[in-house]
Amino acid sequence: MFSDNIQVPLGQLRSIAENLLTVHDELVAAESGAELLVGEDKVPGSGDAVAEALYRFYDEWKQSRKTLNDNVGVLSEVTAKIVDHISEFDGMVSHEVDSAADQLRSGISRGGTACGQVSP
Repeated sequence: MFSDNIQVPLGQLRSIAENLLTVHDELVAAESGAELLVGEDKVPGSGDAVAEALYRFYDEWKQSRKTLNDNVGVLSEVTAKIVDHISEFDGMVSHEVDSAADQLRSGISRGGTACGQVSP
């Protein structure tokens, strides 16, 4: 079943896009503070194992953060573009409907009918 009564909450979508951009920006800012701890483990006999585990974790975590960051950024951009395209389309349709209504009004005021026929 189809509906011609589609309503898109553009304000809410725009807000979501802005919030996603804020999350993206905060993740980027936090990235500069994510540092690998090198030389911090002084436990005899286990330092190498702990350091290796930290390196692996840091590398995996860094890639996960990058992927998350990239995805949040793209989602923000796509959401904003959806709002822009819907707004543009809505404006075009509104303009065309207004033009058609003006033509109908003009024809009717000159003695015509909605079908374009002149009344006797």
